Amino acid sequence: MKPPSPPTDPSGTAKLKPLAILDSLHSAVLVIDAEGKIHFANSAAGNILQREPSVIQGKEVGEVFLAFPFIQQLLEKDKGEDPEELALILPGNRKVYLGIRVSRLPVSGEEDWITLSFDDISEILELRKERDRLLELATVGAVMPTILHELKNPLAAITTSVEVLLEDIEDEELKNQLYLVFTEVRRMKLAFEGIGISGRTLRTNSPSAIDYAIKEAIGIFQVRAQEAGIDLEVQVPNLPLLDLDPSVIRAVIYNLVTNAIHACSRGNRIRVEAGIEGKQFWIGVEDDGEGMEPKVKEKCLEMFFTTKSSGSGIGLALCSNSFRNAGGDIQVESSPGKGTKILLSLPIPPKETEIQTVQPRQSLQQESKNG
Repeated sequence: MKPPSPPTDPSGTAKLKPLAILDSLHSAVLVIDAEGKIHFANSAAGNILQREPSVIQGKEVGEVFLAFPFIQQLLEKDKGEDPEELALILPGNRKVYLGIRVSRLPVSGEEDWITLSFDDISEILELRKERDRLLELATVGAVMPTILHELKNPLAAITTSVEVLLEDIEDEELKNQLYLVFTEVRRMKLAFEGIGISGRTLRTNSPSAIDYAIKEAIGIFQVRAQEAGIDLEVQVPNLPLLDLDPSVIRAVIYNLVTNAIHACSRGNRIRVEAGIEGKQFWIGVEDDGEGMEPKVKEKCLEMFFTTKSSGSGIGLALCSNSFRNAGGDIQVESSPGKGTKILLSLPIPPKETEIQTVQPRQSLQQESKNG
């Protein structure tokens, strides 16, 4: 059965109503006379401006959209190139970004009228912003290994020199100042390890004191946490030597504790734990800070996802990848206003688990209730 044909005039040409065509467009369209009065608004314009087209029609364009003199300036400026991109505050304090085109519409017997066509490009601009951020990260990632390699030896030399001075100098005031320098240098080294975690494997064939590596990393954060008014607690028992890379463990601690500090305010707490339960080695970092919304929690392990304007979105993803690539797992518990708990676990050979097991304690929230 053939679809019905459009109505035709006596000459056989299809009769199409121009306003009906405009109303069917996905782009918003306003038709304005030479005085700035709106004579037509299609459905898409009503959706963006959050008003019925019948309400928009008949109003001055400045009442519902842009000032008419500004539109005239756009008209003189528009040469058929890319649309003008503008931020606009709509009813309900809703901010949108619009791509706007302005052109003349000659009407028989009247002065030149104006057509405005515009689209909500908010999502496009967000994608563009994210694209630019990822390109910047890719550029940094390409040169980062070279930078880290160049900085590694000078940083090691500075650390050794300061350590020697700390042993030889007797002046207490100078010794305290050098110790602050030593702490900052160690923090720089830890930050470099955190950034350079990508590409390094967690499992090794060389047994290492992982409990010491964790405590060493936490010790570097203590001053920073104290200055921020945050209680940083570490509960790590003596563990057997494990075939794990201590630099990767320190990098994991760096990324997790950095995130926790960013999520906390003065008076909040952060607790770092580690232990062996059964045949699993685990690390837990918990805070009672701001927590995550469900949508943020759902994406928090994705590479490059971040809610911070200056964040890279790679720290938690790299921690997750390090453990999962080694056969481990990560669990994230978080809710707004109730903090976040990250638990990383990894199977280890039976020979390395021959000590008293230590299980994770109750959460900070439970402790507060019982307390």
